Amino acid sequence: LATWIPPSGAPSDWTKLLPRLDRHARGLHALDATAKVAELAVERSRPVRVAIVGEFNAGKSTFINAVIGADIAPTGVLPTTATLHHLRYAPDPFARIQFHPDAPSEVKERIVPSSELRSALKASDTSWVKRVEILQPIASLTRVEILDTPGFNAPDTRHTEAARSAFEEADAAIWLLDAAQPLKQSERRILEEAKATSLPVQILINKADRLTPDDLGRVMTAVNEALGETGLRSWAEPVALSARLALAGKLGDEAALARSGWDQVQKLLDEQIVGRSDELKERGLRRRAGRVVSLMLERAREHAAEERSSIEAARAHAQELALRAASLEREADDAAQVVAGALAGAAAAFQRDLDVVVTGRDQKQAASDPMLLRYRVDRARSRLAAPLAGVLASLARGQGTADVPGARAEDLLPVVHAAVRTFAATGGPSDRSGGLLPLTRSAVASLVEHLMDLASAPPARGQAEGRVAELEAIQRALEAHPS
Repeated sequence: LATWIPPSGAPSDWTKLLPRLDRHARGLHALDATAKVAELAVERSRPVRVAIVGEFNAGKSTFINAVIGADIAPTGVLPTTATLHHLRYAPDPFARIQFHPDAPSEVKERIVPSSELRSALKASDTSWVKRVEILQPIASLTRVEILDTPGFNAPDTRHTEAARSAFEEADAAIWLLDAAQPLKQSERRILEEAKATSLPVQILINKADRLTPDDLGRVMTAVNEALGETGLRSWAEPVALSARLALAGKLGDEAALARSGWDQVQKLLDEQIVGRSDELKERGLRRRAGRVVSLMLERAREHAAEERSSIEAARAHAQELALRAASLEREADDAAQVVAGALAGAAAAFQRDLDVVVTGRDQKQAASDPMLLRYRVDRARSRLAAPLAGVLASLARGQGTADVPGARAEDLLPVVHAAVRTFAATGGPSDRSGGLLPLTRSAVASLVEHLMDLASAPPARGQAEGRVAELEAIQRALEAHPS
């Protein structure tokens, strides 16, 4: 595992790790985990994915439009803020609106030109919108995919749930704070959640153009102090900007761009996000793989508990078999008499079969005739084997009512056939009862040996325990990368 998942944080050997996880998921019949492992394999080839996070009206969509240099993200469409907006590269511009599977409309997806997205959303029942994908032929989107998240402080709880879901999808988050009231208690609480998931978070102070330089300086100091006090940290030093001026600058107003503070933001994006995209993607893959492992571990531990119970039951059963074998060995003569008595009817039928063919023949010649010998063995197996196996199976049960696995009548037939064949070939019964004792003594002795073999057989190997141990080791390795 140290080779597959280097403790240094270097790229993992996903070509070996993912098939191993897939094998465990399939072995556990965990279809949801199998699907998530397949998703991880696909995610390895995509660009780094960054979630833009913050409270409602923090300027997230304006910031996104500034990043990509076009007025694409749907700002000001209040009903749609309860969904994630995923911006990514495509050769042709279009938008995809995905609806929840249980939406009343038969249409579960709409594809519209990007220019018509706002009007399409306004015309839709946005309470059923699950996700919006915006695909654009913009070069920057080949390096960074963007998740535009709902505001955490919106009154609708679905906004918060959708925004939290971005923590699972993203490789990093850019947190926009409003310069007028940065790091409120509600924001600190959500930042704590991001910290708990080990998601790298970059702090940006938006709407800086609304403050004087002195006030902005005090805000930046207060933010850094608050981060230090709470143990939270920014991926790189927090930066102040005006997303509104930056977007105006990207759309042609050079003076606005100069006042926006965008140069410092662009440098941060280039150096700390795009420049470290491999590191961020590796961390993101490890986080998501860790969640899949946690999912599998829950089921694997259930399997291990069931397996332990089964093994303990098998051990207890083996002890019972050993005790039963010892008892039969002590009472072998009595048991042989009981079996002989039980076989009296079958022995009589066997003797009648022999009398039919030997009547009127010379006894000595009949005893040495190979054809008659084969007949005698065949009739013995036909008449005696099944009843004898049934009686032995009842001896194995003892006082119990259930058949003993491995010592049922059908399980004992190979042993019984050998004993009956030998018995018939060496002469068979000389009378109707006592002549069976050589056969029944041999059969009881064979049953004792068979029960001891069953008792001494090793219990089934605990594969489920081994799977739990391996998954726990994988989980520790995935969580051990440098913070």
